[in-house]
Amino acid sequence: MTANECYRPPTDAQLRYTVQWFHEWSEMQRGDFLPILAQKLAPGSYINGLLSGVETLSCNEGRPPSLFQCRVKLFREWFETWSQAERDQLLGHIKSMDPNFFNKVQEELETLSSKAGNGPIPSENGDVAHDATEENGIVEVNGEEPAEAESNAVENGDEPEDAPATTNGVEETPLS
Repeated sequence: MTANECYRPPTDAQLRYTVQWFHEWSEMQRGDFLPILAQKLAPGSYINGLLSGVETLSCNEGRPPSLFQCRVKLFREWFETWSQAERDQLLGHIKSMDPNFFNKVQEELETLSSKAGNGPIPSENGDVAHDATEENGIVEVNGEEPAEAESNAVENGDEPEDAPATTNGVEETPLS
């Protein structure tokens, strides 16, 4: 490694660091992290990446960034390199540590989706459930449990022909 290269921990270590940081954060810091996480989970949901530009504004006037700001910066960099399974793993940890925060993330994603008209929101595992209900922590899709619904959809070729193209559960909108 040269002097200009940065050390990047392996992905599993990145996830452990992020989970540990989340565990250490105060309610206020978690509140600050919520729109950042929502933006990462639903890119394009903030107008012209407005949040991306706003978060870089600083009133520190020469002061170094806080530890929280440094950790969020690393999270943003790392999240871009994570697979959907790794992102889902993070959400699973967050859900088990702070179910209320996880619910707020889901609400934020639903709000963003309804404002942008993007349709259904990806679930914790990135799947999009059109007719989903949740009871006792188990999500049923069209009256079937997840594994059953997924295998039936694959077997039956239930991908609607007029369904919008998606990438990582986010609808792609063709440019005019």
